[in-house]
Amino acid sequence: MSNLLHPELITSIPVTGKSFARRMQQQATELERAYDIKPWDEPDVTVAVRTLNDADRLKSLLIDIDKQKFSGIVDVVVVDNESTDDTPRLAMDMGARLITLERSKVTHPRSMNEAMDSANTDLVFLTVGHAALSTDMALRSGTRHFQNNMTAGVFAHSLPNDNSSATQLAIAMGNRPRINHSNAVEKAGPSVMASQNAIWSKPLWDSNGWFDEKLENGGVETELAAKLIDIGYEIIEDPLVAAHYSSGRGLANTVRQWRAWGDVANSQTK
Repeated sequence: MSNLLHPELITSIPVTGKSFARRMQQQATELERAYDIKPWDEPDVTVAVRTLNDADRLKSLLIDIDKQKFSGIVDVVVVDNESTDDTPRLAMDMGARLITLERSKVTHPRSMNEAMDSANTDLVFLTVGHAALSTDMALRSGTRHFQNNMTAGVFAHSLPNDNSSATQLAIAMGNRPRINHSNAVEKAGPSVMASQNAIWSKPLWDSNGWFDEKLENGGVETELAAKLIDIGYEIIEDPLVAAHYSSGRGLANTVRQWRAWGDVANSQTK
């Protein structure tokens, strides 16, 4: 049985998609077998989903979360930015806790801080309502790294969604080395700990100043990741944590965003 929740989205990547799917399935199978042979205690985790008018995609994401092969308690909280569609009702109907933020006061870092603060667990998986999980092993694979108390966060570079731009599909083609295995990143750069597929240690987020709300244009995840790496903690990249996500950006806006993230990370390490 496949552990891939949306294999057609992985194989939509030109040229390399089928090999990506095979490699991810191989990793998921190996992890599942390892757990079956010698299970380990899995921690409770909060999945915090930030939303704004995501009713057309939120149900699919919540189903993906429900399909996770994971023995810990999973608390799902939807942090909603005053959606005007059915997002709040859908979230509650599917058993999620609902927190509503006043849209006029919300920024990207503030919504993430609210999501983290809402968690009742030490581990928090941050994502967004228009993403989709790529495997049913995301929580098992991601949380296992926190057996090492020097792990501050786990993330993956996103995979294409069904509305990804040609630029995002092209970028995904070059991600093969990132599909091969989990590893600690040496430096925080673009997309490191991006908020659509990242698991954070809440105690370390709390003790290191939360996400900087002065950085309203983004890069707060990169900034905090860089700070934690600088003081000796590890940020792990794990392909099985990957979400399918589309920002809708073309080439020019993607390059502009990467430069902004890079500037934030570099300012932290100076």
